[in-house]
Amino acid sequence: MLKRRIDLSKAIDVALYGRMSSEEQNPRSPDQQFDDIGRTMHRLNRPWHILAKYRDDAISGRLVTKRSGLMQLVSDIESGRLKVQAILVHTYERWGRDEELDTLRRRLWKKYQVLLLTADSEFCDPTTPAGRALSQMEQTRAIEANNTKALDVLRGKWDAAMQKHWPGGPPPFGMKLKYIMNAETGRPEVDYAILEIDPDSSWIIVLIYRIANRFEYGTTRIAQLLNKGRKIPAKFKPFYPESIGYWLDNPIYRGELLWAKYCTGVIDDSRILDLNPVNEQLRVPDFCPPTVSDALWESVHELRQTRREDALARRKVADGGPRGSGLVLKHMLTNIVRCHECGGAMAPVSSGSTDGRYHYVHFHCPRQRSGVCPNAVSVREDRLQPAVFATLRHRIPTVPVSMPGVIVVPPSLAALAQEVRQDLSTVDQEVPDHRPAIRDELARLAEQRNGWLISLGNPKLSIELRQQLQQVFDDARDRIQDLEQQLAVLEGRSELLDQALNMDAALQRVRRLHDALDKGAPTRGNLELSQHIEQIEVFADGRILMHTCRLGIFDGVVELVRRARGESRTTNPSPPGAANVVVARPRTRRRLRPEDGEGEEDRTALQIAQDPMRFAGLDSKWFWVDSLEMPQFQCWSQSHAAEVAAKRAENPKLWTIQKLALHFGVARPTIRSALARAAAAEAQAPGGADAE
Repeated sequence: MLKRRIDLSKAIDVALYGRMSSEEQNPRSPDQQFDDIGRTMHRLNRPWHILAKYRDDAISGRLVTKRSGLMQLVSDIESGRLKVQAILVHTYERWGRDEELDTLRRRLWKKYQVLLLTADSEFCDPTTPAGRALSQMEQTRAIEANNTKALDVLRGKWDAAMQKHWPGGPPPFGMKLKYIMNAETGRPEVDYAILEIDPDSSWIIVLIYRIANRFEYGTTRIAQLLNKGRKIPAKFKPFYPESIGYWLDNPIYRGELLWAKYCTGVIDDSRILDLNPVNEQLRVPDFCPPTVSDALWESVHELRQTRREDALARRKVADGGPRGSGLVLKHMLTNIVRCHECGGAMAPVSSGSTDGRYHYVHFHCPRQRSGVCPNAVSVREDRLQPAVFATLRHRIPTVPVSMPGVIVVPPSLAALAQEVRQDLSTVDQEVPDHRPAIRDELARLAEQRNGWLISLGNPKLSIELRQQLQQVFDDARDRIQDLEQQLAVLEGRSELLDQALNMDAALQRVRRLHDALDKGAPTRGNLELSQHIEQIEVFADGRILMHTCRLGIFDGVVELVRRARGESRTTNPSPPGAANVVVARPRTRRRLRPEDGEGEEDRTALQIAQDPMRFAGLDSKWFWVDSLEMPQFQCWSQSHAAEVAAKRAENPKLWTIQKLALHFGVARPTIRSALARAAAAEAQAPGGADAE
């Protein structure tokens, strides 16, 4: 039985972590937490040395991987960049309110011997029986406090909705809020808000309902009409099919509020919506003035319900797996193929013959059909994927498995590592070396601190002067901690670089990539491709460019290079100046197969694949940009044009378009295209209709 203990009465190295939940809170909240931790250390006479401070601003405690400060703290500990014996937080709520964080807390202790201590418990040792009991109570209190707050908010909003007051959030499109002032207090403050019709935009809602009812159009065709409409102001465009579908289903436009339809939660940093039972949903008739009549709303609702039932009857609904466990992909290039015009991810769409003779998948921009994006190019997956794989194998060739204890490094990999070192060395030469100045200031503060300690030891010192000296001493102590942290970062860069440029780890990363390409497993392959490919860019003129990051071979080098040059990772990779550019957001977490397991490398790969900004801010020299040439294939109508025309010529009255489509197992538009190609070829042939 292991008996690991840390003597908290002795000098140990610690790191501080602070967090605030929203932008509405005091922006100095994390700093105040750090100050209170320092005061508690001083009051308890803890001779601890603060090596680093980490913080997250305006992010919920229910999230884990989306908290960059927390993830950086854990990464620094796991990689050995930060060697501490404890992490100090003000309260356990600042650490977080998710059950997964307790697992992280135990893992940090068991694997890295790092304790989590809270200032409000006076840094009680969690390795003792009393400390373990207190830790369990802290965790339960933090989680239950979150549930209690959620119930309080839910109760208040439910009561507001029952009184026909707006329960919160932005008003629906076509409506606006009217604020009712509190007349009892005598002060100019808002008591509640109610919904009223917005004449500036409500007519668009009426138009949408009339189009859906009269022409029985779906949401995509309605979006096309609205985006092309000249009478609709540009400030309301573009319209998306998803938004129109939400408006057509929302009973608020008939004057009825449907609230608490879904319950929400966070699982694996993903927001999950579950449909509430009908008896737990709140419906409030006559909640606000109706935008459309009851008859029109019911008619549109019946049409949409019929379309849903028909769609369900035409396809088999497959179970997508447990909620929150991640996304299982069917196509390896999902979220990697992107539209140049709008910056959005191109969606894989299946097509094929009616009898199932052939089937293929192509990528197209989903915003093109609704008229938001002008890019009408579609790319066949079975042609794009081989070109991507061939380019990757050329740029990142596979490496043989070395003998035990022997690492054979390819010359190209060694040259890339040397280029990274030279680049960072150049940055060091361009930026002044602040280490001598930091050391001088540290020495000066150390001498002054010794003098202040001698002065504070004078029993005849006046109380006022003692308080002033104590304040100066505390400020100097905080300054020393900051300077020591800066010095550790500057002096530890070479060590961090050596760890990131580990050749054995890089070779394993290359082998994993080629193994994924050979096996063709979509989810695993997508994870590996995301470590190297920034995006595959499809242009409206048919050009396809693949952007591959050269630094993806090394784990952690991208962040080192970015930090060295002070680059930001918030740059939107979408093309500048493009209309209706899609703002990049974190991707859905991928779910590996249960038999694959999930190791440390997989957790890193999952975090990288979720981040659309994983290569943002890097210089263009760190990328290969390759033009992908698609193999030229004849479509079915081209290759079978003569055959279709010959069958049609046997008996034009018998072989109608419908019968030809059934005979050849294709759609009617394909038969028409084949006949048109045959007629054009005949007209251009010698002796044809166009011959002179």
